[in-house]
Amino acid sequence: MLRIHFTPADLGRVTLATGPDVMLELQHSVLMLDRAWGGGWTGRWRRSVLPKLSPRLRSVLDLMPVLGYTPDFLSPVGARDFRSALGTVVEAPTDQVRAELATLDRPLTPWARALAAGDTSARRELGAVLTAYHDVGVAPQWSTVTARVTADRAVRGQVLLDGGLDRLLDTLHPDIRWTAPTLTVRCPAAPPRSLEFHLGGRGLTLVPLFFGGVSTYAEPPTGPAVLAYPIPHDPSPAVPGDRLVSLLGRTRAAVLVTLSNAGSTTQVAQRVGTSVASASQHATVLREAGLITTTRLGGAVLHALTPLGEDLVRDTAR
Repeated sequence: MLRIHFTPADLGRVTLATGPDVMLELQHSVLMLDRAWGGGWTGRWRRSVLPKLSPRLRSVLDLMPVLGYTPDFLSPVGARDFRSALGTVVEAPTDQVRAELATLDRPLTPWARALAAGDTSARRELGAVLTAYHDVGVAPQWSTVTARVTADRAVRGQVLLDGGLDRLLDTLHPDIRWTAPTLTVRCPAAPPRSLEFHLGGRGLTLVPLFFGGVSTYAEPPTGPAVLAYPIPHDPSPAVPGDRLVSLLGRTRAAVLVTLSNAGSTTQVAQRVGTSVASASQHATVLREAGLITTTRLGGAVLHALTPLGEDLVRDTAR
């Protein structure tokens, strides 16, 4: 769990990004390549992309794990244009690259060690691989990404006008909650203790994420901090319909519906308003019925709907 603390000055410096962040979208799209993130739009996109990825790409993409730390130099925030963002990545200071790669909790490949040492051919390979992946995984979707992010920005702007900043911050995503002066962000693989961040007057930019399985918080060297949050895709009911409740019972139906957005057992419990033990029991029954999948990712257990589960939620909502 992340806890972001605001000062009065920060409340006057909350802004909405003017468009999608190309490198954050690229990084989060890599997360979506893992089947643990379920089906729906993610599954359709994944099936179109995976056959086009060559083994050569893995050396770089493996630096962007499903959950956990991704070196900051790989995703400079605020970039709208891929070519300029790529230049920033490839030309990142060697000291920064070396220090951030050293924090990874796994051995570096020979290529990554060369990159950390400032090898020019390794940097060229980094640029070539990111370009190849962008052209296959992100560029074909970019008009849709831009349209959906623009639409979400318009919705958030109206929420701000109608309900004020409190309402805006409290409706970003089911896993983000605002209790002034603190914004709490639930993350599947967060450590047991809360991670505390203090804005200290720098402000916060809110960035909608099209490729968003999890929220991301970043503190660039200059300017405001950044909170990127997932925006919804496939429509799904906010609460289970009567037919689904009759079939599964109210709590189990609520667990199934909330997994239209993949989440950990703790996230499911918090979304539904039940205990972690109860959420785990319901998830077990739903998994045994073939309605959800459960995948262990590092220290987290991630649940997502199967195609059968998606069909059941959609059909019983009609």
